[in-house]
Amino acid sequence: MSKKGSIFIIFAQILSLFAPLSGMTAPNKVPTETKGERTIRMQKDREVLKSLVDAGSNLKKSHVIEFHFVGYEKAKITAVAEEGKKMGYRVSKIDSLNDEKNWKYWYFDLIQSVIPSEKSIFSHTEALTLLAKKHAVEFDGWGCLIVK
Repeated sequence: MSKKGSIFIIFAQILSLFAPLSGMTAPNKVPTETKGERTIRMQKDREVLKSLVDAGSNLKKSHVIEFHFVGYEKAKITAVAEEGKKMGYRVSKIDSLNDEKNWKYWYFDLIQSVIPSEKSIFSHTEALTLLAKKHAVEFDGWGCLIVK
């Protein structure tokens, strides 16, 4: 192997060490969830489903679910919105606010009518978590109105 090729491999290895810190993924690396992240996501999904049941929502009926995304770079948020649209979701208006440090952030929802079973919600939140990771933004959960 040439010296130039060795330097590239070392650079790529160093880059992959810092990727988690910067929100980037290594080239051609598919974003994944850790076991702990998956457990927390599924627990939060179950909590929302339980809240819906406790509020009297009929989980056998379709609900218009809003899946929330937040990020500090509009281009990344826009990329998630565009990819979400290709995945069959409707896209809400992308808007911005300032956080407590007065930094501007962007947010929007991907929207789809879903019968909110545990299986269907887990499927959506897993796919959208990976989409958010791919674009280095935050998937911030989901919500919907009560359906009687």
